[in-house]
Amino acid sequence: MTMDDVRAALGEPTSIEGPVRPAEPIYWLYGLSRLQFRAGRLVGWIKVDDGGAPRVVLDEDRKARVDRMRTVAMHTDRRTMLDAATLDGSATLDHAGASDRSAAFDRSATLDEVLLVMGVPQSWYPLDEGRTMIEYGTGLLTFDGREQIESWSNFDGNLRISMGEPEKDARPVRLGSTASAVVAAMGTPEKWSRWSSNREHWCWGPADRSCIAFQDDRVVGWENRDGALRVTIGPDRSEISSDAPKASFFDVGDSADEVARLMGTPTVIEDDTWFYPKDASVSFKAGRVVTWDDPGGVLRVGGRR
Repeated sequence: MTMDDVRAALGEPTSIEGPVRPAEPIYWLYGLSRLQFRAGRLVGWIKVDDGGAPRVVLDEDRKARVDRMRTVAMHTDRRTMLDAATLDGSATLDHAGASDRSAAFDRSATLDEVLLVMGVPQSWYPLDEGRTMIEYGTGLLTFDGREQIESWSNFDGNLRISMGEPEKDARPVRLGSTASAVVAAMGTPEKWSRWSSNREHWCWGPADRSCIAFQDDRVVGWENRDGALRVTIGPDRSEISSDAPKASFFDVGDSADEVARLMGTPTVIEDDTWFYPKDASVSFKAGRVVTWDDPGGVLRVGGRR
């Protein structure tokens, strides 16, 4: 939308800010809400629901794309995308006036697909390298330069995201577990981010204290400081021979399975290092112990325990 389009739709702004320098954006204020322009076009907004918030709409090209997606959804029975949200600016904090409460998106979503499900966001921020951040209440999403979703934060449940529900009889998560196995054990993460094309980070609960790291859709590590994750380490019990000799301590050269048997599931796994309480850690190479550190005396090492 151009400045003229906005002026025609909303009237004159309450006030105008900037630019201090030629390359900086101009802001139009309507009450507590702010609209951001560059080169005479609307590029972002912060829409404060103060009773006088402006009626923000999507630009015509994007609205047409999303409307086409809705038409396709109607003809292919994709009910999770059907009639999910209004795109005419009537969006408020009630999930953009959505009529289909079953509609949801997942980590494969594009910006347009999120708009189809959620409607016009409360806030829209242009970021560097063509990236975008949008907000629905306290729910936040970012998108890369290709408008593929790259992160979300949904601790208050404002975003209609679903990767699946937890299953009652699902097995605990292990190193090497698939993403689908993690969803079965834990459900949809409240916080999610894609670090690169093949690395992801999933979290449950605030402060990033219960998180699982993935590479190529397989679990490669976790942080379980709050004990909220259903994780375990070591071989499956069916793989353990009851006749195998059992040492009472481990040392350099011993296997990861032996450490797991003696020490149980680590609080944190990062790269090839396992972390236990009191800053204890064990590092591995090719599945064998190469170093350990035990300042608090909690590890069963060197015959000490």
